[in-house]
Amino acid sequence: MVRSSLHITFDSEASLKPLTEDQVEAQLSYLTEIRSFERCFLKLHDMTPIDSPDFIGVNLIKIRSRLLPIMLFGFLSSTEMIYDAYTDAFQDIIHYTRIHFAHESVINMPSKGIYSLNTGLTYPLYVTASNCRVRHIRREAIDILMKNPWREGIQVSFTSGLIGRFTMQVEEEGLGPDEVIPEERRALMFDLKFKQVGLKRTLQMKATKGLKEQREYVKETW
Repeated sequence: MVRSSLHITFDSEASLKPLTEDQVEAQLSYLTEIRSFERCFLKLHDMTPIDSPDFIGVNLIKIRSRLLPIMLFGFLSSTEMIYDAYTDAFQDIIHYTRIHFAHESVINMPSKGIYSLNTGLTYPLYVTASNCRVRHIRREAIDILMKNPWREGIQVSFTSGLIGRFTMQVEEEGLGPDEVIPEERRALMFDLKFKQVGLKRTLQMKATKGLKEQREYVKETW
């Protein structure tokens, strides 16, 4: 019988601390390097035909390049509102992911249960599902992650989709379909517990919602 478990705890208070001047300076330095890489890489991306055997790898690097600025500024920010500045990057992640799955070499793979050591798709989609508050983009990311699940290393796309869906439900509860999700409703994941016994899998998630002075705890299990 298969037995496995995973428990991850996040420091949800850490992201509330403002950055030091040295950290801000380092951020801007890294951003300059990322932008330089993107400009150089764009030539390679544009000159690689879609039917080339190298295209999949080049496309995955393109997806990663769009993720890097989100990680650099979003993960160290004291506000979740910063992710609204990266809507174009989130949209690009979805766009290039769909190109990936439409590629002939991917279409010919089995539709479910694909295993890969490559970590190029699941994490960018997970970040989009968890942190993009543009609803149609977020839902696209969740749909891709859960529709035909695959695994990259230790990352399971379906589980990542569940986490994104949980975050979405926590944040959108009680809001109208066109309402912008305000700061006080945006969720931060702080505890994940995954357990598998045989074919039964349980995922328990906890998150904080709201500003520091008015946090509430939300818990859900699948």
